Amino acid sequence: SIPHFHAYYQSHSISMDFDGNILSGTFPKRQLKLLYAWVELHKEELQANWDLLSKGNGFFKINPLQ
Repeated sequence: SIPHFHAYYQSHSISMDFDGNILSGTFPKRQLKLLYAWVELHKEELQANWDLLSKGNGFFKINPLQ
């Protein structure tokens, strides 16, 4: 599968690639804008986590937007 992540907000869930393309799910408009900003800030960390998980290793937590 392509590199992606899952995000959750209240009863919403979304799956998105590292370029901000939505693969599945929905988010409220305001939270989606924040998520796009978060992806831009953490693209390298997302890729590092994907690489770890692809090798069967754990992952590290990426900080939320402050």
